[in-house]
Amino acid sequence: MFCVAPVDFFGEVGAGAADLIKDLADRYSTDRELFLQKLWTRVWNGTREARPDAIAVGDMLTYAMNHPSGKLADVALIRLLKYGPQLGAGLPREVMPYFDVIGTDPDGHLGRVILVRRLYHLFAIDPVWVGQQLIVRLGTEPFEEANDLWSAYSWSATVSPNLLYAFKESFLNVLCNRRGGGRNRRKLVDLFMVICMEAPNDLAKDEIRCVLESVSEDDLKIVLSHLKRRLRSEPANLADVWRNKIYPWLDRHWPRSGEHNTAGTTEIMLGVLVNCGDAFGHAVNWSIDYLRPLTGPGLHHLLYSEYPGRLPHIVLSLIDRIVDVDRLPASQKSTLRKLLDVLYEADVGIRSDARFHRLYTFSTQ
Repeated sequence: MFCVAPVDFFGEVGAGAADLIKDLADRYSTDRELFLQKLWTRVWNGTREARPDAIAVGDMLTYAMNHPSGKLADVALIRLLKYGPQLGAGLPREVMPYFDVIGTDPDGHLGRVILVRRLYHLFAIDPVWVGQQLIVRLGTEPFEEANDLWSAYSWSATVSPNLLYAFKESFLNVLCNRRGGGRNRRKLVDLFMVICMEAPNDLAKDEIRCVLESVSEDDLKIVLSHLKRRLRSEPANLADVWRNKIYPWLDRHWPRSGEHNTAGTTEIMLGVLVNCGDAFGHAVNWSIDYLRPLTGPGLHHLLYSEYPGRLPHIVLSLIDRIVDVDRLPASQKSTLRKLLDVLYEADVGIRSDARFHRLYTFSTQ
């Protein structure tokens, strides 16, 4: 019935028809390909949709996954697997009709959103087709489509050296020149950090510096949170990870200007410092020029760490840097008092330090 139904028929039953084809795509062997393609094409032509309003649909990937065009893109991926694609061998000619329609149709946006989730795997199979039909859209107008594609890619972001080379210019552009928030932005910044940490030669110093000096405070906080997670992932080697990996990268690339180092980045930086193990003192000495007075919570990172009892004088220097009695919220005074009590218990002589006296007086007022 679907093969002879008028195209506009699918505008009303498109979702059900796409679900049916998806089920057939999973069950049919390759000898039914021509029949399946005919059916797929009719449903595609009857259900494709220009990019919808992003505000109206919310998350574009979720919308695409439930839209007939997105489900038909899934059909293309299912059929691709039926042919056992080989790395670098190109998309099998039997499935090219699906992919070419999705890639070239001006109204194929939602299908491309689904395909770009598998960008890494598709690029490994056919870098030429992916470069011409998907990667080219990551950095060109309309920027709305590029943003949607980057957001979809971020959900399963995996990169190889060759893939990074292919989309690096667009990737750096979206990081440096397009602001945004939410989970998708976090994933892209995390991907940037994975590349920096695991493939340090794939990005030039100037490229890394450009990103760090262009992004927002929230993005810089994501960078520091990523470094904190890396330290926590190797608890037995905290000091070595700091000295050999985290510190060299920060010292080489972290922006030095005041506008990039804020109370917000300081709070996250404290989370990095307390996870440096025996390199805590070294980490504090390096970070001191980048820290700013706290205007919110953050002292708890120190209070619940081992360092106030072990290294009271280093911790005092750190507190003196990040506590401004005119800016610290009143709600943090009790945390400061507890922290200073630990320092005193660790070394009663610390009370003769003018910095300790000043801070303790403030905390008890």
